[in-house]
Amino acid sequence: LKLEMDTSKAPRRPPCRLPQMLEHFLREWFRHAFSPWGRRVCDAIPASPSVTFPALRLAALLRPTDVFQFMCCCRRARAVTEVLASMLGVPPRFPVLVHRWRKYFEIECAQFKDALMQRLPSVDPKASKELRAALVAATRDGVLVDFAVPGARTGYVADRLRSRGGYLADLLLMEPLTHIRLLLTRTTPFRVVNVGGGPGFDAVGLQLLADFVGADVHFHHEVLDIELGWVGVVECIGSILSDACQGARTSLSFHQCDMIDTIPLCGNPDTVDMFIFAYVCVENAQALRLSNFGCLRRVFASAKLNCVFLFLDSTDRLWPDILSVARSVGTYEAVFVYVAHKIRMVLQRVNIQSITRSEQEKTLLSV
Repeated sequence: LKLEMDTSKAPRRPPCRLPQMLEHFLREWFRHAFSPWGRRVCDAIPASPSVTFPALRLAALLRPTDVFQFMCCCRRARAVTEVLASMLGVPPRFPVLVHRWRKYFEIECAQFKDALMQRLPSVDPKASKELRAALVAATRDGVLVDFAVPGARTGYVADRLRSRGGYLADLLLMEPLTHIRLLLTRTTPFRVVNVGGGPGFDAVGLQLLADFVGADVHFHHEVLDIELGWVGVVECIGSILSDACQGARTSLSFHQCDMIDTIPLCGNPDTVDMFIFAYVCVENAQALRLSNFGCLRRVFASAKLNCVFLFLDSTDRLWPDILSVARSVGTYEAVFVYVAHKIRMVLQRVNIQSITRSEQEKTLLSV
């Protein structure tokens, strides 16, 4: 490359061989650098999301201002640098990144679902229908849902693995949460406590996202749920994730836990990197208010610096109260994102709040 770019040793208007050289470089990279599956990836260029691996290496060589110049060299360079841009914090072309992620996720999730359904009990259509009605009532009335019927649990997994499995990853790929995604992909091991997280959908999405961005992360993912019946599903998901890992790894475990009564909520909360509250706060809304949000207050008080809290319930009516509780015990930065017709709240414990994010928060809360 240096010889090509050295104008003192080249004709005034040399033939442009740089695209062909980059083409050859990237093809050889995939063919040899990631054995034994490098050849399979090589054949899938440029659609394969594994272009993120050379992007990780190029991140150390290219300045942010050079990224889009490199992108113009050839088609394969474009595939690499679309991902490299987000890693360097350059304003990326998010529609392209998200499109590539969704294509990857759909393929991987379909294969994962086939493997999982072979290990679970048969679907009970009647019990599944009753469970769906109970979930709607829980959102409206703030009461717990009974997942005791095995056939209903299998139907729930079959219906929601695709949507719930990719939901958290979709959220982390949004521009306002770039700093959270970078924290996740650069911290290993990364401890996740998923409250009300049965059957472990978020563990699937996080591992696939880490593989997508080429992050060699070891997730210690703990699922806490009141329904003991989820333990079998969690074990199956953990086994399949272990078999399917390409770079990221997940150690998945299950613990029976009542969000309101279990004290402490988890062991060593001061070592947790991310808490996920997915579709659990709204089901416990009445009990949370009666207890003055005691369980959340304790977790917020013991969380370490940079710990992230993701609140992904189906309604946002609890967000002002929860944010107030968090800030009564520490300094927390809030990011609100609108996705799937819902507003989700992401909190992070910090020393000092970002002025930009504080202004965005005030604008949203004043609407």
